Amino acid sequence: MVLGKKLRLEEQGKDTFGRTLAKVWQNDLLINKALVTEGLAALQQIQGKLGADELELAEQEAMAAKRGIWSSECTAEQAGCEIKGNFHQGTKDRIYHLPECYNYKQININPNEGDRWFCSDAEGEAAGFSKSKDCPGEK
Repeated sequence: MVLGKKLRLEEQGKDTFGRTLAKVWQNDLLINKALVTEGLAALQQIQGKLGADELELAEQEAMAAKRGIWSSECTAEQAGCEIKGNFHQGTKDRIYHLPECYNYKQININPNEGDRWFCSDAEGEAAGFSKSKDCPGEK
């Protein structure tokens, strides 16, 4: 959708990590919405930014249709185990996220990329994962 195309960016502010948030347009196509609708991207908690209402509807549609990251391949958890262990391919970091952690909803588990589900903190740590610093009480 964007390779070799002229794009227009509309900066919307910064996220909690200081990264620039922007609407990305290719002519009249809002790339952000296209990615979210197809389940290729998830929203961050950015109420009031990036036309969040429109994007939230697109995300709800993708979730209901179980497209992309909302498919069973990416979301299937072990019964009773809700800790998400995320392996970052680029940095090789292994971080686990509890449901109360800030980015929990944005983390998608793909076992084919080294991600795992855990039933306890101890299980995650025994597998070489560390608790996310975005969890309450962590720094």
